[in-house]
Amino acid sequence: MSADTHNSVRVWDPLTGELVGGPVKGDEVRTKFAALRFGPVELARASGRGVVPATERTRALIVDVGGERVRVIDPDTDLVVFEFTQPPDPPESIGPRVFGEAGVRLSGGIAGFVTARFSGLVELWAPTRPQLVPKRWRWRRHDLAHGCFGGDLAVLDPGSGGSHLAVNRRRAIAVWDVTARRQVARIDLDAPIDTLAPVPLASGPLLAVGVGCGLDAGVQVCDPYRGQLVGEVFNRHGPAFGQQGYKSSIMALTAVPGPEGTVRVASGSHDGVVRISPPIGKASDLAFTN
Repeated sequence: MSADTHNSVRVWDPLTGELVGGPVKGDEVRTKFAALRFGPVELARASGRGVVPATERTRALIVDVGGERVRVIDPDTDLVVFEFTQPPDPPESIGPRVFGEAGVRLSGGIAGFVTARFSGLVELWAPTRPQLVPKRWRWRRHDLAHGCFGGDLAVLDPGSGGSHLAVNRRRAIAVWDVTARRQVARIDLDAPIDTLAPVPLASGPLLAVGVGCGLDAGVQVCDPYRGQLVGEVFNRHGPAFGQQGYKSSIMALTAVPGPEGTVRVASGSHDGVVRISPPIGKASDLAFTN
């Protein structure tokens, strides 16, 4: 699904790149798209952010970052099971407010979530006594990383032992083991990083990185564990639409299912175009599932 600056929404088929719904004005989305039915492949990545993933011991929960509070909601009951207050912004500056979140799996069959603050701090929120009823959970905060200046997080699945978290540090990416709360990998890049997205391949997780340089922007795949770039820049985007002198940036980035069990990468930029790459490789067994 994509949206533009004219408040129009479109729905696309990631396998073919064809338009399947829209354009529809934002206030008509609910009624116009009510008849559309999505399978689990198309909707799976929607749970990548703002959701504490379900595990064998705990159910899925929603993380809602608001202007005044950060809330954890049980979608089965619509009850707030945990919340904390956002700090006020200092005068004429940006304070330590939470602006980003991502659900993560921890070892022991439980899950939690991480938050990123404008101050550069990344925190892990983990349940200490998870029970069947989320209202009775107790949450503990752990400082996980400092220097999340790029404002982007990506969750990687290494296959066992819980999630890894990739943190955008402007021209570098740090990868953290969220269960052990320690950094396990890092890769430095020559260009500023706009955004990150996990690429779940059968051979191991990679990262798609949106990079911008001057009036051009594109996507680069990297292996943060080996500290290597993989292939050339692709999905190149031009200058901002209608503003030829404006710097181009990758504003949206995600992995999508490709034909015959492969993975492709979709990106959107200031040029108003959504680009979908050729297949990157074979998808992992758990790719595009929640």
